[in-house]
Amino acid sequence: MRAPVHLGGLAVLVLLTGVLAGCTSGHAVDNGEATGASPVQIATSDGLTLDARLWDRGPARLVIYLHEFREDQSAWWREASQSTSPASALTLDFRGHGDSEGDHDDVEGMVRDVEAAITYAREHGFRRVMLVGAGMGAAVAIVAAVEVPDVTVVGLSAPADFDAMDTVAVVELVADRVQLIAMREDISAADSLHRFRALPNVDSTTARLYPGRGHGVEILDGTSGREVRERFETLLTEFWVTPN
Repeated sequence: MRAPVHLGGLAVLVLLTGVLAGCTSGHAVDNGEATGASPVQIATSDGLTLDARLWDRGPARLVIYLHEFREDQSAWWREASQSTSPASALTLDFRGHGDSEGDHDDVEGMVRDVEAAITYAREHGFRRVMLVGAGMGAAVAIVAAVEVPDVTVVGLSAPADFDAMDTVAVVELVADRVQLIAMREDISAADSLHRFRALPNVDSTTARLYPGRGHGVEILDGTSGREVRERFETLLTEFWVTPN
């Protein structure tokens, strides 16, 4: 029986079609440094080594932050280092990105990257795990969550499909463990959110659309992102699977 989750369940993502354009914001953001983090190397099941950073704030909870296509883990460093959440934080470079080994076009292989990060978390005693992804990172997180029933997912600007991943096709499998956020003027992300909402068990409480044009991590910034940030910080506090 699936463990209960705090806050409503929700919608999103795994594999089979189309290519999504415009999944990176194209806007430079000052993400700061990985202040207070320890360098970590994570081994994948297919023999790659991923570069990562860990902010260890205790074993109770760990947030794993996942970046967009052709970006790297530094996109999340400011959030990971300055978060008001007491949860530990892990950022990583997907294969072929940043300082990680592998092919940056191996999108399906990135699901293995997330699985490896979750395995790392379990082996190091973190009891609850949340995946937080932006753009492609959100799609990969949702696909990975299908096979890992004790994690929750928060997706910012999640695409309905990316490369060979058809996230709409798998959303309902994880609908009670996913929360999606997008902005109305980010046309591609907003369209994807409407596609998620068209599913029987996904609605506006789990797939939320806010005013503004930001994409990915940048939707947490500025005046237009104030309401989004409040929602995001609430999720970091409350949206966790209850351990058996």
